[in-house]
Amino acid sequence: MKKNEISASPRNAEAIAELRKYYPSLPDNLTVGGSLDLRGTQITKLPDNLTVGGSLDLRGTQITKLPDNLTVGGYLDLSGTQITKLPDNLTVGGSLYLSGTQILSSENWVISGEIGSRNDNTSFDIVKDHVYCGCFTGTLEQFGQKVRASYKSGHKHRTEYDEFISLCKKAVAEMKGAKKAA
Repeated sequence: MKKNEISASPRNAEAIAELRKYYPSLPDNLTVGGSLDLRGTQITKLPDNLTVGGSLDLRGTQITKLPDNLTVGGYLDLSGTQITKLPDNLTVGGSLYLSGTQILSSENWVISGEIGSRNDNTSFDIVKDHVYCGCFTGTLEQFGQKVRASYKSGHKHRTEYDEFISLCKKAVAEMKGAKKAA
């Protein structure tokens, strides 16, 4: 195993729990093979270049900013944190949970208010063409197909999701226009 690499095991989870009692942050360039559950801890900062193979749970932490080059293979739960912006170089393989956060916009993201059947945030990574909505993750086109298959035209949730999709398409067009102008 490389330096600053942690594999998934109960023993390592206990070690991390012990570590976070005494240290408000973790070492730079840390790789965790499984999931990392930091909810409710006193950790105030995540290291740059953090890679978590599974899910990362930050609910209720004191963290106010996500690090550069954060990669999470599973879900990322930011519920109840003071984080206000998503970094442009964030990679999430599963769902993205933003309930109770102040994240309303970010340069490369479109983030809804509380909409749809979950009455929660729905997020779109413009650069990666990826939508996060509850347990759904996929492209904007796949999300539109799922919405059309799930709700009839005129249904409240369909209308809300359709408006979100329109906003996302507009953001994509604006980004493409800005790239052409540059």
